[in-house]
Amino acid sequence: MRPLVLLLILLTALPALAELPYRKHGWSTEEAAVHLLSRFTYGPRPGDVDKVVRMGPEAWLEQQLAGRLSDRELERKLAELPEAYTLADQDVLAKYPRPGQIRRMAEREGLIAEGERPDRRAVFQMLQEKGMHPFLELGNTLFAQKLLHARHSEHGLREVLTDFWFNHFNVSLSNNRCAPFILAYERDAIRPNALGSFRELLGATAKHPAMLLYLDNAGSSASKEAMSTADTRMDEMGMSPRRKERMQQRMSKRKKGLNENYARELMELHTLGVDGGYDQEDVVEVARAFTGWTTAAGRPLKQFQGRKARMGKAIGVEMEGGFIFASPLHDAGPKRILGYSFPAGGGREEGERVLDILTEHPSTAHHIAHKLAVRFISDTPKESHVKEIAQSFQGSGGDMKQVMRTIAHSDGFWDKESRRAKVKSPFELVVSANRALGGELTPTRQLYGWMAKMGQPLYNYQAPTGFPDEADFWVSSATVLNRVNFALQAARGEVPGFSYSPGREGDVSQLLRTLLPHQATQETRAQVEALLADSDNLQLERVTQFEVRPNLGGGRNRLVGERMRLAPEETRTATTVGLILGTPEFQRR
Repeated sequence: MRPLVLLLILLTALPALAELPYRKHGWSTEEAAVHLLSRFTYGPRPGDVDKVVRMGPEAWLEQQLAGRLSDRELERKLAELPEAYTLADQDVLAKYPRPGQIRRMAEREGLIAEGERPDRRAVFQMLQEKGMHPFLELGNTLFAQKLLHARHSEHGLREVLTDFWFNHFNVSLSNNRCAPFILAYERDAIRPNALGSFRELLGATAKHPAMLLYLDNAGSSASKEAMSTADTRMDEMGMSPRRKERMQQRMSKRKKGLNENYARELMELHTLGVDGGYDQEDVVEVARAFTGWTTAAGRPLKQFQGRKARMGKAIGVEMEGGFIFASPLHDAGPKRILGYSFPAGGGREEGERVLDILTEHPSTAHHIAHKLAVRFISDTPKESHVKEIAQSFQGSGGDMKQVMRTIAHSDGFWDKESRRAKVKSPFELVVSANRALGGELTPTRQLYGWMAKMGQPLYNYQAPTGFPDEADFWVSSATVLNRVNFALQAARGEVPGFSYSPGREGDVSQLLRTLLPHQATQETRAQVEALLADSDNLQLERVTQFEVRPNLGGGRNRLVGERMRLAPEETRTATTVGLILGTPEFQRR
C-alpha cells in the first residue's frame, strides 16, 4: 500500500484534527499552505501548494511531525557522496588525515624533501594506496549533504529544525580541532533529534567530539590535588598503594585543570539564557561536574583500550563511540549547582543530572521558546506568544513535536503581522529559489562563495552564538545588492552549482504564479515589467571574485563546476526569473 494512502486511512480513523486558526485571521487555504511551506520547509516546490491544499494544512502538518515519508530521491543522492558521509566520528582521522599528517607521511615515503612543495599527484596516489582521502573532502561533503537535505528531503520541517538546532548548538570549521567531526555532529547528534526530545538533543551535543573540542571541555579536568572518581573506585577495589600511586602519576600528566567554556555556554546559550538565574559560582560548579567528559576521537586513551579496557571499566572509565568519560579526570568532590546538592563520589551521572536540571528549568523553556518564536513568527515576537510556546515546552518535557504543533496552532503564527515578516538567510534564499524552479544544487566554490558574499559562510560562524536569525543581521545596502545580483546571476546560468530549465516562454504572470504563488501583487508585476523594459537589465558581468573566500576545511578549494548553458531564446525568461527572485516578496518567508 502506498504511504500517502496509508496515511489518509490512518487519519480518517482518528478523531478530527484540531483546525489551524488561519481562517479567523483572514487567510485562504492556499495562502495558509504557502505560509506553512515557507516557514516549515525551505519553500514550496512546483506542486507543493496544491498538495497541501488537497490534504488539508492540518493533515500536512501531522505528516511532517510524524516523519515517516519516503526519501528515496534524497537517499539516492546521498549514496553518491564520498565515504566521509558515513564514517563514525572516531574513524574520521584514520581515513582523512590532516594536511600536516599527510605531509609527514609523504616525507617518510620519500615523496618530498623537507621544505619542498609536494607533488600533488604523488601524494594523492599515496593516500589512495593507504585507503585514505584528502582532508578537504570532509568539508566538501559537509556542504554537499546540507544542500541535498534542504533541496530534496520530503521532511522539510525536520531539515529546517536541523538548521535551527545546529545554529543553536553552534560549532565552527574555523576551529581546526573540531572541524573533522562537524559532518558526524550534524548527522548523528542534530538531525536525528531535531524533532524529538530536547533532553536527548542536549545530551547528544554535550557528548559529541565536535562540541567537546569546540568549547574545550575535552581538556577540562580536576586539579592535580582533587580526589577523582577513579581514586574513589581504586579505594573501593582495595588496590595496593604502590599500584594506585603509579596509576595516579600516569593520569596526572593528563590533568590540565578546569575549563569553564562549555559550562558557561551550556547555561548562557544552550539552556537558561543570559538572564536565566545562574551566577559565576554555578558556572564553576557545572564545569566541575563535566570534568572527565572528553573524546576518544583522534586521541584515544590508549592505557584503557585493548587488554587494559577491563581495568579502565573497573575504575569508572566509560566509552561510547567518540565519547569518553575519563574517571581519572573527574572531580569527585561535593558540588552545589542552582540550589541542588551533589554529594561527593559522583561520576558521569553528575553531568547527566545537570542536563536534567537545565532541561526542566523554567528559564530554559522561555529561552528556547523565544528563539523558536523569532525563527517561526517574527524578529520581535509578543511575550504572550513566547509564553504559550514555553508552556508547551515545559508541559511536554521538551517534546519538539508538541512544541511545533503549538506554534502552528498559535494565533501568533497566523497574525497578519507574521505574514512575510521574516527575511530569508542566504542559504534559505539559494535553496528556496532552486526548489521553486524545480532545479538542482551541487556543491561548488562559486555557490559557497555567493552565500558567503551575502553574509553566510556556512559552518564558519566563529562565535558559539551561531548566526543571528534577524533581518538586521542579513539586510544592509551591500547584502541587498548582493542578493539581487545573485538572483540574476543564478537565473542566467552564471553560478556553477545552481541549475534549472528556464523554458522559452517568459510570461511574467505565469512566472509570478510559479515563484510567488498566492503572494505576488500588481505592484510586483509592474516593477518586474518595468525592469524588463530597460535593456540595461539584460546585461550582466560575470562575478568571479568573492569578498569572503570559502573555507571548507583547509587547503585550496577545488569545488569547481560547470555553468548552466542558456539558449539565446531562454535569456529573457531567465532574466525575468532573476528579477522575480530579487524582489522583496521572494526575499522573505
